[in-house]
Amino acid sequence: MNKRPSAFIFLFCMLGALFGFYNQYTIIFYSIALFACIISILVIKLSVIRTILFLCFCFLLSSINSKIYKQNYFEKITNVQKQKYIIYNGLIKNIKIKEDASKTALVNAYEQKNPNNSLNLIINFYDSASALDLKAGDLIKFKAKFNPLSQSLSVVHFNGIKYGLANNIHGKIAIKDSALIHKITTQKTSLSIKFQENLRINLLKYLTIKEASLLLALMIGDTSLLDQEQTEIFNAIGAQHLLAVSGLQVSLLSFFLYLLLSWLLALVFPIKFLHRSKPIASVICLCFIWFFVAICGFPRSAARAAFMSSILLLPNLFIRKIDIFDAFYASGFISLLLNPACVLDLGFLLSYAAVFGLIVANQSSKKLLEPLKEYSFVLFYSISLFSSCLAAYLATLPILAICFGQTSVLSILSNFFLLQVATLCQSIAILLGFLGNIFSSSILLHLASFLALSIEIVAEFLSNYFSLSIFFPITNNFILFIFCFLLFLIFTYLLQQKFKFSCALILASMLCASTFYWPQQNSLLVSILAVGQGDSTLIQTPSGHTILIDAAGAPKSNFDPGKYIITPLLKRKGVNKLDVLAITHPDADHILGSFAIMDNFKINEIWLGSKTIKNDNLEAFLKKALSKNIPIKSINNILGENKFGDTILEVLAPKEYDHKLSINNNSLVIKISFANKTLLWPGDIEDEAEEKLLLSQANIKADILKAPHHGSKTSSTKEFIEAVMPNIVIFSTGLNNRFGFPHKEVLERYSEKQVKIFDTAQDGEIIIEISKENFSVNTFKQSYQNKLLSIEY
Repeated sequence: MNKRPSAFIFLFCMLGALFGFYNQYTIIFYSIALFACIISILVIKLSVIRTILFLCFCFLLSSINSKIYKQNYFEKITNVQKQKYIIYNGLIKNIKIKEDASKTALVNAYEQKNPNNSLNLIINFYDSASALDLKAGDLIKFKAKFNPLSQSLSVVHFNGIKYGLANNIHGKIAIKDSALIHKITTQKTSLSIKFQENLRINLLKYLTIKEASLLLALMIGDTSLLDQEQTEIFNAIGAQHLLAVSGLQVSLLSFFLYLLLSWLLALVFPIKFLHRSKPIASVICLCFIWFFVAICGFPRSAARAAFMSSILLLPNLFIRKIDIFDAFYASGFISLLLNPACVLDLGFLLSYAAVFGLIVANQSSKKLLEPLKEYSFVLFYSISLFSSCLAAYLATLPILAICFGQTSVLSILSNFFLLQVATLCQSIAILLGFLGNIFSSSILLHLASFLALSIEIVAEFLSNYFSLSIFFPITNNFILFIFCFLLFLIFTYLLQQKFKFSCALILASMLCASTFYWPQQNSLLVSILAVGQGDSTLIQTPSGHTILIDAAGAPKSNFDPGKYIITPLLKRKGVNKLDVLAITHPDADHILGSFAIMDNFKINEIWLGSKTIKNDNLEAFLKKALSKNIPIKSINNILGENKFGDTILEVLAPKEYDHKLSINNNSLVIKISFANKTLLWPGDIEDEAEEKLLLSQANIKADILKAPHHGSKTSSTKEFIEAVMPNIVIFSTGLNNRFGFPHKEVLERYSEKQVKIFDTAQDGEIIIEISKENFSVNTFKQSYQNKLLSIEY
């Protein structure tokens, strides 16, 4: 404890912050404990006990700080009038113009009727509203409906509430009509905002959007001009940190700038004043670094790096040195003290973990790698860089595993090659970009852009060879964390040549890994995936068969639920192949996600109602399936019972494809039976097809029904509900969808029959488990309780 107290102080502050965010205790408890701690520290003389009490004091201080922050945050949200159009006044803090000309702004706003409740809102401007001449510093008045940030609906969904809490953002608003917003006046903007606006104007003045996009991201973390392809290139190789102003940029800039200034000043100063060169270089370097962090808007990972650089450089003023670990922990302590929400910010945590890994690798490998320096500097440098990349990767792995459930395992190699390019190119590009902006120099900006694009070219090349992702199983997060952390410790001890400890840790990690398997199940699992406004259901049978009914889709959107929701979720559930991909009908919200599914899974066969429908989605789907050599079965081949072990999928309708009916009314109607329990999946059939199904005298009685057509008022007729007689009905809808599904009258029809209602928009992923003894229905909202989400909207 006495060897490195800074580590314990930081650790206890971080634990205290987490405790404050997640616990449900009262401030009174904190006050009493804090008072007792202070008295004890003043009275007790024994140093060990005083140290322990001081650590407890740090824990409580941090915990109280985060608890108050959390309470204030949620009080602001609960005081907002929701589902109503309200007039707001607000100040635009920053605004970003995307490549498609739409705008996104962060606005500090308040209701006219409730001016004391100040909110930070994300406003998306579309259509005519995006054409308005708005900029940072404008005071605006607007009328809009407040939307809370979205809750997480599955383990692969973005947790909007947690993001909002971490970044002090309370909600979001969409404005399409320019008549709903007007500018009142313009206030004086800060130097940082002026610099950002001027930089963007100059870049777009002298460079094309393609040339300016990456340079803007590297310089100030503004990714609004990047297209999806550019972003995915860096995501594929685990190099997203290059697109944000992180500790890497700040550390590189401070390192290179300090060396450059020290060298220049040493040349200029007389010999008798030579000892002054380093202190002066430190002061200039610190001023520039904090100016850089300020114009970027004080991103947390960059601020952490700036604190750390300051702690390391300031002793140069007094010709003293400071331990790098102490600087590292002190910077984290300051960050948590100033803003307790840092502990929830993934960018901050990843940056901090990566730097921790780099420092540990550097300190641990000295004895092992030092002899290589005399033998070959190139070999020494290469192995040092590779060990640093591996250490940073392993240090961030616990966070990646728990928060994202996947990692780019080859990112170690890609970062090894990319960092050698980025280390030099990025720092020079940023410096040239600043100088080019200050002097409005087209030559300097083109040089900076060339260096930035060089990084992208290398990243694109690496993404073709080093973009393999692995997925972690859905398991206990604590076990997952321990396993990943053990891997980091094994690597650390191997660098120190402590092989006995390493062997013991390897055995411990193998014990943890033994829990990472998908056991043979004796029950039927039916997972209704939360895919927004669309449909997708995964069926996992006791016999080991996997069937996917529909694959969702987001028409008129760049977001692909097949790629970003269904694929990672199936991988985390241990699914590597599909016995059947059944498309109930070729509407966009049922079929578009299937293209990503065909790219990522081996599919034994596809079920369709018909292959002869004139539908653009279906034609593209058939072409893709043909290129993958996937057999396609239409209604004539699948009508009736299809057995998968003890599980039966019975296709009840349509008896034959009726081209006179709509695509919805030709949906496949599938009845799932196992262990005397039945489920009915009727696609998007409407009243006309429901009536036809009733006249066919098919046995449609079921214990669980997935509501036809997402709960549209054109379906779920009283006669249909009476014939099915479900105990449970499930709606697959998107939150605040534009269709208003499920419709009120449909909900009332099911409520009259005392049917229990579930909705993916509210409950998240819904998992039905049926065994020979009983069955259960669990939702993501029930299974993954998060005390941060305890507030009710």
